[in-house]
Amino acid sequence: LQSGQVYVQIGKGTYVSRAKIDQSLDSLTSFSEDIGKRQQRPGSRVLEAREIQASVEEARHLRVSPGAPLYLLRRVRLADDKPMAIESCRIVAALCPGLLSEHDYERESLYQVLRGEYGIRLAYAEQSIEARLAGTDEAALLQMEARAPILDISRVTYTDTNQPVEYTLSAYCGARYKFQAILRRV
Repeated sequence: LQSGQVYVQIGKGTYVSRAKIDQSLDSLTSFSEDIGKRQQRPGSRVLEAREIQASVEEARHLRVSPGAPLYLLRRVRLADDKPMAIESCRIVAALCPGLLSEHDYERESLYQVLRGEYGIRLAYAEQSIEARLAGTDEAALLQMEARAPILDISRVTYTDTNQPVEYTLSAYCGARYKFQAILRRV
């Protein structure tokens, strides 16, 4: 059982919050793997799953031409049915034909499908994290107060041959998630 902190909402009562999901920044893992390691049930609610044309920014990150076909997979990521994050993944369509039409991403892990069905071995990612306030739509999807803190994450994931496969923009609920890194002096 995870321990939490006691907090008070004036006029409503005293509550115990769940401990934050604690993710280490020293290895490339999927959301499903992170949540499963914490003895919680990972899940997703798909908001969008469709083919799009790469914008100039998406093309730059994925090293494709602007207008190249990408898959957009936008999901609310869940831990024990509680919304934790909103993920918007763009995946190079040429590397994995049929990716969206043949799978149920409310139950399946994208990384497992990429590895198992397409033989894509993800090796590393470049990731940046910034704090900001949630917009109205994000707050509603994450079931939190408007303008509450979120962690805005941008990530490009590469294969073992340095080919970018996935460009993801995520908004993680700051009250439910924290990231940790071990820094070594070189």
